[in-house]
Amino acid sequence: MAAPRTQNTKLAAVLTEAGLTHSQAPALFVHVAAEAGAREFSAVGRSHVSHWVAGSQPSGRAPAFLSEALSRRLGRTVSPADIGMTTPTAPREDAGGWEADTLIALADLSSKGDIDVNRRQALGAAFSVAALALPAEAWWEGAARTTRPATGALHVGMADVEAVREMTGMLSRIDQRRGGAHARSAAYRYLTEDVARLLRGRFPGEDVRRAMYAAAGELAYVNGWMSFDSSEHASAQRLFRVAVKLSAEVDDRPLTGHILRAMAHQAADLGHPRHAVKIAEASMDRGRYALACARERALLGVVHARALAAAGEHRAASAALIRAEDDLAQPNPETTSPAGCTSSPKPLWPTRPPGHCATSATTTGQHASSDAASAPDRPQRSREPTP
Repeated sequence: MAAPRTQNTKLAAVLTEAGLTHSQAPALFVHVAAEAGAREFSAVGRSHVSHWVAGSQPSGRAPAFLSEALSRRLGRTVSPADIGMTTPTAPREDAGGWEADTLIALADLSSKGDIDVNRRQALGAAFSVAALALPAEAWWEGAARTTRPATGALHVGMADVEAVREMTGMLSRIDQRRGGAHARSAAYRYLTEDVARLLRGRFPGEDVRRAMYAAAGELAYVNGWMSFDSSEHASAQRLFRVAVKLSAEVDDRPLTGHILRAMAHQAADLGHPRHAVKIAEASMDRGRYALACARERALLGVVHARALAAAGEHRAASAALIRAEDDLAQPNPETTSPAGCTSSPKPLWPTRPPGHCATSATTTGQHASSDAASAPDRPQRSREPTP
């Protein structure tokens, strides 16, 4: 005779803390599973949760999905162990974490050679609250000092850099016109195959290497946004992280700030306002705000204001929004220098800012400028066109 199951009091307690009944919890669980493409969990309902609370252990990736759903609900990290469960498929932070080598992290994206497979495996197959933590100051300093010996057989020059920039611009325009799902697979393979090979090549000088890494960082960012735009949040999170690593390695601070801004946007959209505030603050730290052009500074400020408002800090959000509007009113010199917040002579993004001003203004009780408020709510770089 089988021994009776022991009730899972940990899960019961966390569900109570989250204010969820056995009938309400499945919707959150199924949503997280769907983000990872795990359609096999779409039928999970009240009876499943009741069985889990009674002591039944769900199989496969279910514990990871459930703990992530509860993390989002509570606004803090809930591990499988915290809800009395174990999972055999822990997140692969060894390859994707901040301490991993940049090129290893990029190679890990393509380890299966298929975007859908990698999407399911990214960060334990779900967007991870724990992975929102940014590295310490020492990491940024160390990344900027990274040097790589010229060991590759492939010779890479500025013509290759320009080709990557041109392709990135085209993919960005396709995303803005057609949505993230269109050409996403092609963009992903271009990054993980063609550009990854270029990054391991032999450069004629450090200036070319830095330009290629910045261009690759921008391409990784576009890939991340295309995934975000398609609600593939785990893939987006992992791609944004690779983009940050690439830009940080060559100390492209305006580009790093721009990518962190997108990460803050994602965190806010997914209901993690405190994390969003920290990431938005980081996007403006270490000279990232000071070195950006005025329009990019406005965009950084708008996302910061939005995160603050979502976190309930309405007075600080209003101040941040006012500063963003001041930045928006400043002239933007047509330049391709880092201070002009562009590593490419071609404008990859429309010059009008997104509609976060309107969103932030509504939340904070302020009115944004008509130009900002009327712009489409799309991912846009503050890049100035050249003549």
